[in-house]
Amino acid sequence: MNGLRRGEKHGTKSECSVCGELFCGVRPLDDHRVGEHGVNRHCLTAAEMLARGFSKCPLGRWGSPSGSATRPRTDEDVLEAVS
Repeated sequence: MNGLRRGEKHGTKSECSVCGELFCGVRPLDDHRVGEHGVNRHCLTAAEMLARGFSKCPLGRWGSPSGSATRPRTDEDVLEAVS
């Protein structure tokens, strides 16, 4: 498994409906939501995401920590993906 969901393209823009942050796909979006459903589920803050290894790609979207299939890419990768 590569960390992407069926039909998801690498670098797909996903927006959190709770906090409004943008992500490089569904996986990093899911990864930034923590806690138990119905109890204390919440979004990580930008500071918490940075502390956990998330970073932003050149398009300003959050990517999962290094080593993830949806990790932030280089400027060249992003430019190639959008051209």
